[in-house]
Amino acid sequence: MTALFLMLGAQGLFAQSGRANIAGTVTDSQGAVVSGAAVTATNTATGVATPATTNGSGVYNIIQVIPGVYSIKVEKEGFGAQQKEDITLVA
Repeated sequence: MTALFLMLGAQGLFAQSGRANIAGTVTDSQGAVVSGAAVTATNTATGVATPATTNGSGVYNIIQVIPGVYSIKVEKEGFGAQQKEDITLVA
């Protein structure tokens, strides 16, 4: 089973107007982009989960979430799931 990698760049996390956006690219262990992967950002304080799906370039965008601490999970059939913890979004 191949692993998925979640890439969050410096421009991937930003806030505006009291809300935050998360953007990134999902790749496999060889660096190839993964389209159709399920990405879920979960606010660890509230438990509210916001889903997204990667596009043909492996890019996902989760927009207008409440600032806070999040875990981000990526899943796709045939790949091992990947999760990043303690991602802090500020307004």
